[in-house]
Order: sequence, then C-alpha cells, then structure tokens
Amino acid sequence: MEELEKSKGMETDHDDPNLSQDIHSKLSDLVKAATPDELKTDMAGKFHYISSIEKKCYLSGKAGGFGTSNQLRNTEHYTTGESPAKILQGRNLRMRLDQIKPERAARVGEHQAQTESRARGSRRQLSPGDPVWYRDYRSNDKWLAGQVSEKLGKTLDISSKYLSQNAVDEVERGPAFDILIKKLESEGSQEFTPQFDPLRTNFVVAYVLKSAPGLSSITPDPETAPVFKKALHAVADSVCPQNLKQDMEEVIGRCANYLSAFIRDREKALQIVINAMKKSPTKDLAKRGTYTMDYGYGAMETETAPTIVPYLPIKDIADEMKGKLHKDTETETPANLKVAVKSAVTDVSKHLSQGTAIRSKAAGARYPLNLLSAVMKSTGDKKLYKQKNYTETYADGGTELQYAGKLEADPKAQDLQIEIDTELRKGVPVKIAPTIAESMGVTMEDASKHLAKSGMAKAEAVEHLIKVMKEEGDAPLGKLQGYDQSYKDGARRIQNADSLYNDKVDKGAYENVHGKLKALVEKKPDETTAKVMPRVVDEASQYLAAPLPETDADKRKVLGDLMSRKEGEILTQEGDYKISFTQGGKEIQKAPIGVTTAQDEGKKKQIKDQITTAIPNKELKDLLNTPADEGAAYLSDEIKGVGKYCFLTVLCLS
Repeated sequence: MEELEKSKGMETDHDDPNLSQDIHSKLSDLVKAATPDELKTDMAGKFHYISSIEKKCYLSGKAGGFGTSNQLRNTEHYTTGESPAKILQGRNLRMRLDQIKPERAARVGEHQAQTESRARGSRRQLSPGDPVWYRDYRSNDKWLAGQVSEKLGKTLDISSKYLSQNAVDEVERGPAFDILIKKLESEGSQEFTPQFDPLRTNFVVAYVLKSAPGLSSITPDPETAPVFKKALHAVADSVCPQNLKQDMEEVIGRCANYLSAFIRDREKALQIVINAMKKSPTKDLAKRGTYTMDYGYGAMETETAPTIVPYLPIKDIADEMKGKLHKDTETETPANLKVAVKSAVTDVSKHLSQGTAIRSKAAGARYPLNLLSAVMKSTGDKKLYKQKNYTETYADGGTELQYAGKLEADPKAQDLQIEIDTELRKGVPVKIAPTIAESMGVTMEDASKHLAKSGMAKAEAVEHLIKVMKEEGDAPLGKLQGYDQSYKDGARRIQNADSLYNDKVDKGAYENVHGKLKALVEKKPDETTAKVMPRVVDEASQYLAAPLPETDADKRKVLGDLMSRKEGEILTQEGDYKISFTQGGKEIQKAPIGVTTAQDEGKKKQIKDQITTAIPNKELKDLLNTPADEGAAYLSDEIKGVGKYCFLTVLCLS
C-alpha cells in the first residue's frame, strides 16, 4: 500500500502477468465488501479509498493489540473515559493511520449522493466520443472543446500491474544489478559476446537487461546461458564489493538466463515485427509536422540498423508507434514468443522515434546534438582524443555536449578538430541506422569544433596544474586512499589518468585537496587558462579524493599508483626483457581475478616481494595483498613468455 501512495504514477510496460493477476485478485477480494455502490463501477483515481482498506488491514493485522506507544496513549482509560494523551496535551497524538483519513471518502461519497438526490440528477459517466470542455494553459483561450479519446483502466488493474512490476524489480534487481549495469555502461564499447551479434557490446547488454520485462519471465536456453554467465562474471567480478558477492552471483545467473532466451528468440521476434510493417508499407506509422514515417520506411530502417537500441527516444512518438505495432503483431505472435515480441515492439518503436524526431524536427533544433551526445555517452570510457596530458573519453565528450550552450570554434584548434571529427565519423555510424547517420554529418562537424576548442583549453589548464603541483615537490597534499601523498604524487596520478572522471569521492579529502589546489593556481595564475581552470581544479580534486578502495578494480588502481611512484626502477627482468614498476602497475590491471598461481612460483614470489616495497604501510599491505598476489602471478607468467620469445628472436637473428 505504501508503494501505491508514494508512487508518482503507476504506468508500467513490463509487469509480470501472473503476479499482476494474483495481486488483482487479492485487491478485488479486499475491497469488494467495503466498496459503496456508487464507487463499484469505476475506482479510477480513488487511491484514498484503497488507503481506507489499508487501515482496516492494519488494525486487524500489524496493529494487533496496540503494538505502538502512540496507540496506547491514544486509548481511552477505563476510569477517566479519556486517553492519557488527551488529559496531558488536550488532544490525541498524531499517528500513521491519521494520515490516511479513510472516512473522508465515504463521507464525500455520501454527501455527493445527497446532492444528486436533492438536485434530482445523476452522476455523469464519460465515455469515448463524448464532447467535453478542457483547460489549455498554452493559449489565450483557456477552455477548448474536445472529445474523450479513451477511458482509463480500472484502478485495480493499474495498481496490480504497478505492484507486480515493483515486486519483480525489488526481487530480481537491487544493488548488485546496479553495479553490473554501471560497469557495462562505463565500458560501453567493449565487446561482450562478439559471436552473438545482437549482444556484441557491453552497452547493448546493459540496455537489454534494464528493459527486460522480468529477468525470470522466460525459459532460458541451457546451451548459451553458461556463455553469458562467463561474460557477465568477466565484467562484474573486479567491481563487486565483497559483501555483495553472493547477490552478484544470483543476479548474474538470472541475467545470463534472460540473455540466453533473448538471443534464442530475438531474430524471430524482430522478423514478426518487420513482416507486419511490410504487409502495409504505405500505412502511416507516425506523423509529425510535414514528415510522415510509413510502415515500409520503418521496416527498412529497422533492417539496416546495426543494432535496435534507442539512445534518445521521444516518448509520444514511440508510444504511438508501439500501440500500432502491438495491434498489428498480436494475432501473428505464437504463445512462446509473446515476451520477445513485446520487447521487440518496444525497442523498434523507440528506435524509429529517433529518426522521426530528426526529420520532422518535432523534438526541437537541438535534438540532433542531444542524440549525438547520448550515442557518445553509450560508448563509455573509450578514448576520443588525447591532447598533451589531458585525455577525453567518448563519455566525457558526450557530457560536454549535453551541457554546452552555443557551440563555438577556435581556428587554433583545427588539427585537434580534424582528429575528433575523424574519430566521431568512425565511431558513431556503427551505432545508429545509416539513414540517421547521414543526416548528422553537420552536427558531428559542429560538435568536433566545439570539443576541440574546449579540449585545447582544458589540456593547457591540466598542463599548468601539473606544472605548479610538481613545483611544490614533496610538500604534503593530504592523506588520500590510505597513504600520505605529496603534490608530486598527485601530479603523477593526474598525468597518468585515462580520465579525470570519478564517481566515488571522499568529501573531506575533496574539500582539503580542492582548497589547496585552488590556492595554488591562484598563487601561480595562468591567464590563458583562467576560464576553464576552476573546472579542471574541481575535476582533478574529485579524481584525487577517491576513498579507500573496496572493489578489486579500485585496489588494483591504487596499487598501480603506488608502483608508479618508483617510476623507472626495474621491477623484474627475464633475459634482455625488463619491466619497470610503472609498466608493471599498468599490466596488473589486466590480471585475471582469483588467479594466484604461476608457472614459476619462485619468480612470482620475487615479483611480489618487489611489489610490496612500493606499499607504504601495513594497513595498505593487508588491503592490497590479494591484488599484489594476483598481479605477481600474472607478471611472472607474462615475463617468462615474453623473455623466452625475446631469447628465441635473438637466436634466430644471430
């Protein structure tokens, strides 16, 4: 009941039918006896009346025999005839049940019935097609004539579907699921299962899982489920906290099962949708302004798209298409493909809404840029460009465009602009339909000019910040991530960073670092970077102020930072092949999770002993013991293999 009361809306497009029906039955039984005759025909909008039923349930269930102190103090005493609260404060205490006020609905209904009786009238019931007057605040004429287009469903139906979806989401998803999705999206361009084209990249998998109509609502394919389970573990294992390992195992199992069914049924479901469109090629699918997308063009754009993943769908257009396609495919869909076709209809509708929005300009002049931004963000941490010591990822660039005002250009940044434009024209078309990509050429050119200008400015600002931090040398910057760091350490971390983006920030450490870096650049200002320096200082401060690491990935990152403090010192050597501490710190990030054995255990021990010399205190040594062990095993096997290869190469050359 709390879920119904606090929800802003109860629309759902992926409720569990069985669970929904069960809840519907229980709610029907619950309200049947207590519903006045005048409310039985339709309970739409009367949530306060359902709340009255909750009060009755509460009194007979949870409240039992006055389980709370407020209820006890509000109870009339046998001798005085008044409650303790009334005697002490002159009123009863406010309780949870007082917020529901169930008697209000019955009282209002009674008064309405009396009014109707006195007026010798009847309560009006509106039906589709009935003429009505409605308010429109967008024009000077506040009241406009119209017709009822449809009658909304019963409250019980809406409530049942909403509650079933909420229950399914609560059980099947949760924190572990959120961690998995976040990791998939952050590495959106990475290949997931290239052997299965519809699930080729991480971002596509994230979208499919987020939009799934219940992860357990399908029958999995036992042949492919293990493949997806292995791929999901490869993504999630390094970022899952220890306390969520068991939850993650269960989430991965459900997700792998759903993905196996998705791959088995997806092509068949899409073909049903495409065939339905091809049967009526001239029929309107959606019309906005002077542009009309017909069924034939929609089928063509669906077939030629590299993937049916919506990046920035337009809801009203997608909903219109979805209603039509659902009706057209309903009779053509076999029972075993109901879930798959429903999902395909939703995805195709959202996908086609993007092309309609661009060509009709129904979503505004800025929509092409916003769509480009969304596509770039879906690519995640893939490098867009590197300018000096500043690296910008696709996701960084997408965020920059999302919040940019008027796009600007700088002739001095022409070389960087060409580099970015070339990269965008390689990376964006592989994600969207060719027909959409063709219409976004000018948008990509304008975006690349803006990103080049801002990139040049940020690169110069980062360069200046690193320079002034290095000038401070070994002066203390603060205790960050469990060890004392100097300005020189901070400068090195910024210099080696793939991106300054960081979503885990120790607030106290951030305020300390931000204050020091702000004072430093104010003391040693650079006029050419003054405009963007506050933003760069803020991003650098957030990056440096990451908290003590919890996940395997974060621990490895800290270990790599510590090893880079030894810079060019040799970590290990095999023949003529040498690995420095800095190189080793980067290689450790690739080590498989949980693998601590090596072909040469003696070599592994030697490398681990060397690694631990870079860790400054016992607390961190204990915390980083496992990644150091895994990293040493990985580096031992790597250097043995490379060293042997180098030795054979020398023999061949000689």
